[in-house]
Amino acid sequence: MACGNGSQIGQNYGDGTGIDVSYRSIANATGATAENFLKHWAGSYGDLTNVVWGGSDPTSTRSEIRLTPLAGFEVALLRFDAGCYLNRASCQTLNYDIRSIGGTVIGSGSTPTLHPSHASLTINSGYFSDGIVLQWGPDGYDTGLDNIAFDVRAVGAPGAVPEPASWAMMIGGFGLVGAASRRRRTVLTCSA
Repeated sequence: MACGNGSQIGQNYGDGTGIDVSYRSIANATGATAENFLKHWAGSYGDLTNVVWGGSDPTSTRSEIRLTPLAGFEVALLRFDAGCYLNRASCQTLNYDIRSIGGTVIGSGSTPTLHPSHASLTINSGYFSDGIVLQWGPDGYDTGLDNIAFDVRAVGAPGAVPEPASWAMMIGGFGLVGAASRRRRTVLTCSA
């Protein structure tokens, strides 16, 4: 099914050999799941196209992408881009928090979203067998992400030389790139 503006991103999007990717928006007031999905939008987030965003308004929710490696694998977050929707006041700055699922701080902070362009963040985290959680907000609604790239490798693979093929989830392009022959290409599915 083709994705339109506001379409839910399928929970299987981004999954592949060794990785489960999940999406949700979180209520800022309680920390509880507000929606167990994030959404797609085609444009108007700076110069980015086909971004992922979430929530019901710019003040009540933040967004989350969770990268959970399957048994025998580990994941590293490499980079992502962020844009502000129509240069709204609530998203002039991207506030982000990146942690391992076990709680290890990988990075957090804020950066201008650079409307009418976009911000690009290089993370190059280490590898985590417990997984990585990327959250942004408190405005996960007007701040959209694109070009999220991560690498999945078997546990015990050499640390100095990454696996020949890296997983790059291009939420803007909605497809995985650089997949090794033993890995499958994932197709975005939207919910009605």
